[in-house]
Amino acid sequence: MLGEDEDSLTCDFAQTYGILDIRAVPAVTAAVLAWGLPEDSRIKRILSGSKCSLDSLLLASIADAQNLNLWTKAREGTPRPASLVDRLLGVSADPESSASFTIDEFEERRAQMLNGNQEVRDG
Repeated sequence: MLGEDEDSLTCDFAQTYGILDIRAVPAVTAAVLAWGLPEDSRIKRILSGSKCSLDSLLLASIADAQNLNLWTKAREGTPRPASLVDRLLGVSADPESSASFTIDEFEERRAQMLNGNQEVRDG
């Protein structure tokens, strides 16, 4: 952990344990304390490749669901709201290009699949 991002580990130790000089702690003690850091600590997020904490993702997911619910009740032509989860994760998906289709397009694709013609249309 120390070799991955010393500054993040130092900040985590200061915030969690009040230890400002990580190198003053015996190596075994530092290892035990590092293992005991919370899952949303800076260094554990870096090591796991997470862009944000699980709590933030869950809250963003709730907000996305609410925004999508409101959007389905909005007047036609209202642009689909951008996903907060996608923003937090750094996904640059165009909300208009996400999987949306008309009922006719769905029925046509369903009929193709049921008839054994599973060739996907471009479009």
